[in-house]
Formats: sequence, C-alpha cells, structure tokens
Amino acid sequence: MARQLFPWAIGLSLLLHWLVLIGEQQNWYDRPTGAACQTLGTTLMLSGLIGWTARSLDRVDRKRQQAEDHLRQVKIQQVKINVEQRVEHRIADRLQYELQARQIGQTQLGQMLCNSETQFQRLIQDLNVGILLQDADAKILLSNPKASELMGLTEDQLLGKGSLALGGRVIREDGSLFPFNVQPVALAIATQKPIRNVVMGVYRHIEDLPIEEQPDQPFGQPHRQAQPVWLLVDAEPQLTPSGEICHVLCTFSDITKRKRLLELKLAQAQKEKALNQVIQTIRHSLDLDAVFTTATAAIAQMLQADRAAIVQYLPEQALWRNVADHHLTSLPSVLGKSVSDSVHFASAQLKQFQVVQFDGASPIASEASLTLVPELTQVSSAAWLVMPLQVNGLLWGSLDLTRNSDRPDWQYSEIDLALAIVDQLAIAIQQSELYQELQAANQKLQRLATLDGLTQISNRRRFDDYLRQESLRMAREQAPLSLILCDVDFFKPYNDTYGHLAGDACLIQITKAISRAVKRPGDLAARYGGEEFAIVLPNTDGKGAIQVAQDIRAEIQQLYLPHAASSVSEQVTVSLGVACLVAGCPYSVTALIDTADQALYWAKKEGRDRVQLKQIGKVTDPQKSKKRGRLD
Repeated sequence: MARQLFPWAIGLSLLLHWLVLIGEQQNWYDRPTGAACQTLGTTLMLSGLIGWTARSLDRVDRKRQQAEDHLRQVKIQQVKINVEQRVEHRIADRLQYELQARQIGQTQLGQMLCNSETQFQRLIQDLNVGILLQDADAKILLSNPKASELMGLTEDQLLGKGSLALGGRVIREDGSLFPFNVQPVALAIATQKPIRNVVMGVYRHIEDLPIEEQPDQPFGQPHRQAQPVWLLVDAEPQLTPSGEICHVLCTFSDITKRKRLLELKLAQAQKEKALNQVIQTIRHSLDLDAVFTTATAAIAQMLQADRAAIVQYLPEQALWRNVADHHLTSLPSVLGKSVSDSVHFASAQLKQFQVVQFDGASPIASEASLTLVPELTQVSSAAWLVMPLQVNGLLWGSLDLTRNSDRPDWQYSEIDLALAIVDQLAIAIQQSELYQELQAANQKLQRLATLDGLTQISNRRRFDDYLRQESLRMAREQAPLSLILCDVDFFKPYNDTYGHLAGDACLIQITKAISRAVKRPGDLAARYGGEEFAIVLPNTDGKGAIQVAQDIRAEIQQLYLPHAASSVSEQVTVSLGVACLVAGCPYSVTALIDTADQALYWAKKEGRDRVQLKQIGKVTDPQKSKKRGRLD
C-alpha cells in the first residue's frame, strides 16, 4: 500500500511547502504553525521517496528472476538438442555397422547356416527321442533312428507309411487296442491343436523279438507273451498361413522302465495300505478268531495265495492244529485238522525259527501234501511258504501259504510282507493271552471283592449292590421283593465255650445249610456281619419268603451242632426276620433293611429259634414299632 501511495505523498509534501511559503508572505499564520507544516511536508516527502525506492527494487528483482528463468530454459533446450544429436549419431553408427556386417558376413552366414543344418541333422540322428514328421494324411515323411528302434521297424518300413500300418500293434494303458482315429497324430490333424502326454504301447516288430518271444503268426500280430514298449507321445501340427495343416511333428520317448517302476510302486503302495489295514485290525481287536480270519484273508489277497492258514503248535499234545484257513472255493478246508509233530514236514526248521520255502517240483512238496493235508492231492504242485510264529521267545505255530507253482516263486518283497504280518500276529497273540490273563485276574479280584473270606458266599458289599439293583428292577416290573435277616442264637457264648475256630467252623456249616435252602438262581445269600446272614429274594412275596426262612431253619436244625451255652436249645439255632416290599410300595431299600431288622428283633424277643414276618406298609403294633436295642 505504501509503495502505491508514494506519488501522492510527494505531491502533498510539495503542496504543504508551497502553502508555507505563501503563508509566510501573506502572514496567514504564526511561525510555529509554519514550522509544523514544514515538518509535515518533509515527512511526507521522505515517505514518498522510500516508497519510490522500494518500487524500484521490486522491478529490479522481477527482471532478474525473468532473466534466470530464460537462462534455465535455454540450458534445457541445449541439453535436449545434445541428446537428440547423440541418439542420431548412435543410430547412424548402428545402421552403418549392420550394413557392413551384412555386406561382409553374407558368405559367413551361409556357411554357418550350412553348419547349423548339419548339426541339426546330427542332433536328430543322435537324439534319444523318436521323431516322425508326417503330412496331412499322416504319412511318415521323416524319421530318426530312435523312432525306428522304438517302433521296431526300419526307416524304409516307416517312410511313406501311415499310422494305420501299425494295425493291432498299438494298445492303450489298459491293454485294449488303440484305434487310429483317437491316436495323437489323428487327433492333432482333426483338431489342429497340439496333443500332448499320451501313453501308448507298441509291440516291437516280430523280427526284433527274442527267439523265445517270436510267435508263429503273421507280421504285425504280437505274441501273447511279448511285452510292449510304452511310449509318451506328443503331436504338434504345423499350419500354413491360411490355417491348413502342412505337417505334424510327432515326438515320443520310451517310458517302459518308468511305467513298470510306477506299477511296482503302485502295487507296493497298495500292499502297504492293505498291510496297514490288517495291522490296524489286529491291533484294535483282542478276538483271536477275528484277527486270524482278517489276517489270512488279507495276506491271501495281497500275495495271490491259493491258501493261507495259521497252524498252532501244541507241544503238550505234540500236534500241529489248523486254527484259521482262507482258501479258494475250489479247495477243501483244513480248519481244525491236526498233524502229528513227528510227521510234520517242517517241524525241525520251524522250531529253529527258520522260514521254509519250496516249490511243487521239490521232493519236500509231496511230503508236505501228505503230512499237512493228506486228502489234497492237488497241492503237491503248489509253491509253499511256511513261517514260524514266535511269541515270548517260544514257538506258537506257523503261517502257511500255498499257491499254484505255475506262478513265479516267492519274491523277497512278498516274504518281507508276510513276515511283517507274522510279527503283527505274534503281537496280537501275545496281547490276547495277556488280555485273557488280565480277565482271569479281574474275575478273581471281583470274586475276592464280593466274597466273604471265611464262608465263601457274598459279602456285605455285594449284598448292598445286589439289593439296590434288584429293588430298582422290581420297581420297574411292579413285583415284590423280600429280605431275610438270619442271626445265630447266642453265638458269643458259643465262641466263649468252644473257641473261635469252632465258631468259624459253625458259621461255615450254617452257610452251607443256607445255600441248600436258597435254590433259585436269582436269590442271593450273603454274610451280613459277624454271625448275621442276609438273603435277598427277588420276585418273592411274604408267603414265599416265610417258606424259604423255614427251610433255612430246618436245614440248620438238621446239622445237630451242639450248643451247651444256649438257653433255648441244646444245639445251634437261628432267628430269622423276614421283610417284604410289596409291589408298588414307594418305600426305599433302607426301609426294607430296617423292617427286616425289626422283624429279627421281635423273633429274638419272643424266644428265638423262630421266624418273624413284617411287611412294609402294613399296620403294626405301635409298641413293636418303637426303636429297639440289640439282642444277642
């Protein structure tokens, strides 16, 4: 703003100075006023000069900036010109060099092309891949030596021929004939697209077959025992600019070894898978019959055996007994058949844990057929494989495999596979034996846990479990449940008189008497504690329970065990309390035991050597229902 007003400030300053001069001449004002006006005019003059100076400086800066910008543009333009000139020089040099190279090297290039063609021809001849160049009608125009070798035909036999000339010599992977119209070359001609990675088998020319493989058949017909050469074929169509096929380049390589190796690996993988399945079945089963059945069936299938049998050696009886047998339906079963150890053809070797292997032509084969399966005359021509089954360092038996001797002998891989199954069978047998021992031990422990050590009848623990179990069952079936509590009268004086050993013998005799009286399988007699016994009678009403109690009392009376310390009889007697839980009664097991205990109390109180019945839910004498003390 100051730079824009500086002309006005100078003009106003000159006007004030002019007014001061005029005022002094005309005496319009006093001297101080004139001095003030002069000062103001001077100030305005200085402000105007400062503004003018600043404006001049701005103009100089703008001109300098414009000059620098212009100089920068000039430099950039000069650089562009230099770069373009260099590129033009380079291009010119390159064109000149290429022109000179063309002029100088035409002869050399011709020689190099000739050398390259020679090298290409040599490469085609030496290449380990069969090459056929065929026209649009699939006629062979060019072939290399490898193609003749793989096809089993000479170059003259190949040239000019079509793929149809191979006839039935070309097969698929599954062994079926490979028609020409779906072969790679025919498909490439039909679709005008590359056909890649097609596997096909070609039987060699009859003249190239070994003597033992040469059939007495017309040319081109493969012998049934001849093996094909497996080829991996590619067909690449060559098109003209108009889109028509001019040639088809067919290349193929020999993959026979790779294919056979793949087949072996696949077969091995299948065998390992089947072996793992057998192993899993063996490991997850403790049933030897199921394990043997699974193992014999699996190994017969994996090894293509006509028969797979597991034979157990019984040293106490000096016998070899067939315990498992999987066989062809045309063969009789040998399951359960036994052979004496003295005539077993491989007993000595098996006892040394040796694998016995022989074919049908060996003398031992006839001996095997007569000793192991004498009624099977046809097995004398079989190939045998017998492997020992060893469990805990002892000979348990053997795994016997047979198959028709027309097939190849047992291979090492097959023997290894069979031995792997034998190892798993040994583990399964050991596990089964351990399991049986464990079951026997558990049953013994169970008996010890539920039997009374002295009387060998059920103890209090077994009584509690059984009573609870039967009460629930009777409640579901709406059937009565009875309980008898039996107490030997004056048993403490008996021990004091005759001694504790006599007391134990007395309890044993009473236990036997109770067992004779309790006849139904569902009834349970148990030692309740000390000289007390309890009898659980499922599905029995009060009348039936009274009868059982009376039978018990009668059996004990017939023992005629003397008891000089008894005040009711000269021999041992018992008091019995009977309680009956009628059908549909909502009372618990505890109520049943308490009721039987009360009935026993009243049997003792009324003179002992008697039976007292009390049914739950019946109205009883209030005096008799009071809590009572213990009567010995």
